[in-house]
Amino acid sequence: MGSSLAKTSTLVRQLYDCPEVAVGPQGVRCRVVVATHPAGKTKSRVGLTRDGVVYELFFTALPQSAFTAADVVACTCIVAPSSRSLPMKIANKTKDSLV
Repeated sequence: MGSSLAKTSTLVRQLYDCPEVAVGPQGVRCRVVVATHPAGKTKSRVGLTRDGVVYELFFTALPQSAFTAADVVACTCIVAPSSRSLPMKIANKTKDSLV
């Protein structure tokens, strides 16, 4: 599990990157990025708040070798900033397809 920081707008999140986490009853392997930040004065629209800290979970199949934890969080914030369900599609463009 790796840890890093990500800044989106004025919010700074601590990120924890957990590869190959068994998810669900079938134990499907998934990459999970956990983002934490201090809770504000108003209730957070996303995530779970415990003891003054907001926890957000990002489930993805994006490989660590190509996308950092900050990339995963930034992609979901751009795609659907207020959505609880974040389906993500990313086009795979090779050098040949750009010509």
